[in-house]
Amino acid sequence: MTSQVGGPELSVVIAAFDAEATLGEQLSALAVQVADLDADVEVLVCDNGSRDGTVELVRRL
Repeated sequence: MTSQVGGPELSVVIAAFDAEATLGEQLSALAVQVADLDADVEVLVCDNGSRDGTVELVRRL
């Protein structure tokens, strides 16, 4: 994959809505999957107005 100068080589987009109960496990699993990659990786969690602790969870992680 060709990257723009200074940009990530891999982007992962996760759509989330009231995902506090499952998002931590998903992000942990993703971290394991990309840990051995020799690439710059960005993860974008796109919150859709969650009313639970989704936003706080993402900020903590």
